[in-house]
Amino acid sequence: MDCEGNRDGPHCERCKVNHYYSPVPDALGRTPCEPCACDITGSKSLQCAPDGQCDCKPGVTGAKCDQCSANFWDFTALGCRTCGCLEEGSPDNEPQCDVEFGDCFCKQNVEGQRCDRCKPGHFNIERYNKFGCTPCFCYGHTSECDLSGGYTQCKNKTFTYLLLHFDQNLSFFSCNPKRLQSRQ
Repeated sequence: MDCEGNRDGPHCERCKVNHYYSPVPDALGRTPCEPCACDITGSKSLQCAPDGQCDCKPGVTGAKCDQCSANFWDFTALGCRTCGCLEEGSPDNEPQCDVEFGDCFCKQNVEGQRCDRCKPGHFNIERYNKFGCTPCFCYGHTSECDLSGGYTQCKNKTFTYLLLHFDQNLSFFSCNPKRLQSRQ
């Protein structure tokens, strides 16, 4: 028997392999079978579910498994790789990256492929900091600083200064002008 509408079986009672029942009847009111059209690269199989959704490889999304999911990149036969973006360094703490190159989109004062470090002149990457990292407040002595046990260390070629933490909630720091350590 020659079946129409992408059907198969002795009495045309089922869809052909890699097809599914269409939710939309054809012009004659019959239920045709539609091709799954699963992406060969991103799908685990070319056969889809009864609703037409293909079974995607890790990190892949879309009804046809034809693109990387959010925060994934490098669409290949193995699926997509995670970008590994640091939440604290990502805008709105929602990691996102370039699906072609895997570079993460970072908050204003954050850098690195994974948004995992502060830009020069900044320190202390934080989830609740809209800009990601706090600018150093070293009164022109240096633009390098690190967070250190309730204090922030400012470094230049000659001296190391401590920044005193005045208000933990506001993350307000200022430099202590006292010379703490000579570096020869």
